[in-house]
Amino acid sequence: MPIETVEDAISSAKALYRGRDQYLFAKWDWWSSQLGPQRPFTSITPDDVDAGISVLMSTPANRFSTKHGLIPAKKQRATGTINRYIASLGTLYKLLRTHRAIPRSFVSPLTRGMRLPESAGRTLQVTLADVHKLVAAARLSTNRKLAAMIAVACTTGLRKGAIQAITWGDVDMKARTIDVSRTKNGTPTRSMLPQWAADELRRIRPDNPEKEILVFGARDFKNAWRRTLERAGLPEEWTFHHCRHIAASILAQSGAALPVIMQALNHKTMSMALRYSHVNTKALDAAVCAAWG
Repeated sequence: MPIETVEDAISSAKALYRGRDQYLFAKWDWWSSQLGPQRPFTSITPDDVDAGISVLMSTPANRFSTKHGLIPAKKQRATGTINRYIASLGTLYKLLRTHRAIPRSFVSPLTRGMRLPESAGRTLQVTLADVHKLVAAARLSTNRKLAAMIAVACTTGLRKGAIQAITWGDVDMKARTIDVSRTKNGTPTRSMLPQWAADELRRIRPDNPEKEILVFGARDFKNAWRRTLERAGLPEEWTFHHCRHIAASILAQSGAALPVIMQALNHKTMSMALRYSHVNTKALDAAVCAAWG
């Protein structure tokens, strides 16, 4: 189908996308409403994108309620959220160009300087003791799988969606590996489990499970997570996504090199892994001592 309008472009991109970002389509739909679904796709300019960014900065985000549907939130969007909207446009153009849905010579309206400056992010000063305390608190939960789920999340850095999609066929208990065929950025990854995390996973493993059975499933566990944080005496504002940042922080504290952190968290660029470099004091100490004796 020839791409003529914004609506055509987004429909084609949705059909081509193979990643696991559950919010990407919503961002594309927002851009469609902002730019105009019947707007000629080739007519979008950097000024149009800037106008969209201004709207994102000046209006609060909507949030979804199972009772009332989309309702306005009170807080303004964070700069990181706005940058993800900008990045979603980049993903749209890259996807269409890669699959020859638009000419490779097509010039994207995204330009340097559009991204907003962000804070250092969630580079947590967390210890192994904190992680074990969190897992121990989860064992007291009525959700019998929560402790294993937290252990996997904190040691592999896998996102919630990827973890809930793991089947027993993806897990090799002997090798202590978990294979994820499709991550948020659309690429496969293999994660390694330390022995203690593998032991947590073994606690919930059925005898001879069928390969296609989900290990954790899509069950909501927000209340169980909140109570676990309370039991562990850890910050109540932590979300389950903090486990991903915990994985990166612990690796960095151990002296892991940036490429290792990139591989563990399946980052495509080093810029994300660099956010954790300031806690990599072991590697810095070794380099300083080697240089200065």
